[in-house]
Amino acid sequence: MKRLDRRLFVKASCSAALGGITATLTAAKAGAVEAEDFHLVEGAPAGRTEPVTFLMASARKPACEIVLPSGASEMTRHAASRLQSVIAEISGVKVAIVPENRSSASQGRILVGTFAENRVAAQLLREKQLVVFPEDRDKQLSKRTMLPEHLGEQGFVLYAGDYQAAPALAVTAYTPLGVLYAVETLSDRLYLEDDALVAGPLNSMVTPILNLPAFRCRSIATNFGGPEWYAGGQWEKEWAKPDGSGYDWRGFVDWMASHKINNLNVWIFGLPFGIAYDSKRFPELVNRYHPNVKHEFMTELIDYAHSRGIRVFTMINFPDGFTPVIKRYPELAGKNVNLKDIPDGQKWEEYLRLGQGVLDEADTRELINLETKCSWVCASEPKTMHFWRSYLEDLFEHYPKLDGIGGQFAEDDYIVCNCDRCRGHHFAIFEKYFSVMVEVARRHNPKIACWVYDSWGTRDIVEHQDRYPNFIDIDWSGLMAGLSRREYLPRSKWYLFHREASRFPDFAYKYGASILNERGQEGMEIRVVAYKSWDNAVQAFEEFGWNPRLTIEEYAELYIQKVYRRRDPQLAKLYESWLKFPGYLEMVSGREGDNGTYYQDPTAEEDRALAAKAKATLAQLLDQIPDHSDLVELIRRQFAAMNHPPSNT
Repeated sequence: MKRLDRRLFVKASCSAALGGITATLTAAKAGAVEAEDFHLVEGAPAGRTEPVTFLMASARKPACEIVLPSGASEMTRHAASRLQSVIAEISGVKVAIVPENRSSASQGRILVGTFAENRVAAQLLREKQLVVFPEDRDKQLSKRTMLPEHLGEQGFVLYAGDYQAAPALAVTAYTPLGVLYAVETLSDRLYLEDDALVAGPLNSMVTPILNLPAFRCRSIATNFGGPEWYAGGQWEKEWAKPDGSGYDWRGFVDWMASHKINNLNVWIFGLPFGIAYDSKRFPELVNRYHPNVKHEFMTELIDYAHSRGIRVFTMINFPDGFTPVIKRYPELAGKNVNLKDIPDGQKWEEYLRLGQGVLDEADTRELINLETKCSWVCASEPKTMHFWRSYLEDLFEHYPKLDGIGGQFAEDDYIVCNCDRCRGHHFAIFEKYFSVMVEVARRHNPKIACWVYDSWGTRDIVEHQDRYPNFIDIDWSGLMAGLSRREYLPRSKWYLFHREASRFPDFAYKYGASILNERGQEGMEIRVVAYKSWDNAVQAFEEFGWNPRLTIEEYAELYIQKVYRRRDPQLAKLYESWLKFPGYLEMVSGREGDNGTYYQDPTAEEDRALAAKAKATLAQLLDQIPDHSDLVELIRRQFAAMNHPPSNT
């Protein structure tokens, strides 16, 4: 039986690039151009051209100006300022932002703004035949297939060409959010070449002219605060202000926006370590060590996230993750919980302060066992429902602008109460608690999304999802190889690709995004435990979340270009080989002796050969590259550890 090439898994969305899609703009009338007057059309390209670059600065002087329409929105103005600051940060050159009526035709122009705002950008695209008016369809487009009516809220155009005998770069979209996304993409493509700052490659499959996201919702799930499973205290390490007065939550939101993230699922208001805000209703449950208690930031963060096109979800597990609650209210505990397993004194304080996974090895094992020994409530106890409802009311009184709430309802069937009232009724009971969550949440925000992570206990919730408006079922796993081989497939429209402990998940995100995009997933979520320090993970999510067709080679070139702000083929080859070596080994894993499976192309042997080739290239480059940057040294250490694992003796 013929095997399907793994490349066929990649769907051709986000392929709107020169040579893949062309479009035409014809003026039906003179005057201002409105957004709804544009339509993108699919058709044969006029001819392939090589990718181009756009000159930003040369010899420490500006080589262009940023043209901003006088009536631009706040977000468009922010986008222009953002581009100006990135250019200055890299080159030390301040490129002027000028109004449209003061633009000079003697140098390059970066045309920032929506189609309706920036008439010059619209005119450039008209002349280059990249957009078409609807009333011209019958004359010119009778045999062409129309793309969607417009680029939507998030899509954008990046096009470099000549306009009025001078270089021009259109950074435009149908919405200000699309303009911001265009600027963030352009910012990732800036690099230094001799004494010049250029943007590139543009007008290419790597940086398409027309851009649509592969996933409408791109979400990160993360903790804020010291009590975490992984990377304990990372929020404070990376975002605390030097003077101790609080946290740079604006910087965090802007960091997300720079990666075109539009959904934040913050695991902050669950209860495994107590309440993470200053609750007056339950003061005895407040975790005084939590950053959001010491310096409340979530209210302003939610508002600021909304201004950058980002929704904010939160998660509360049930019936487990309630250890502080049952310590304070033991009558709520599951009947099979031994309350004596909950520590007291200094050990309890350390648990609240540091969380799981950050103490010494012996204590860590003991505290992790709290989750499996004494963290769940009896859902049949009326007082448990009373607490559940009261806590949700309290939460939404504090944060009524939350956009989504949900959780994991009984991940495992053994972390549940086994009393006579609970046993045999868990699925219906869990749905009852979920329905109360929906009721309380919708009373405060009628448009709120309610969601679950697909788990053992969500059976009835998912089965009856039509009862719940704006319901989202999020399937999840971290098994890239099994997903690629179709040993399992997502059961829902959203998918959490759970690679939280992976320092370099780039390869997995490539293949995960390809398969999920092929299936038409609406949302892709990743687990984030470190932020700027592990920026490569979110950068990979961004690149493949918009362009799953991007190859590992192309991605490595883009990533090295962004990190070092220079084109460096040798370093890019090093990074590419570093991703491929463990990546292809993972593709091999778990499929020994089943090489006849339909969806195994390449075979296990071929993947193993690719891993070996990448390993050899990696070893050779590590010997050759004199660069002692943090990235290279990190790869060097991890590569050595893979080849010389510690002895068990």
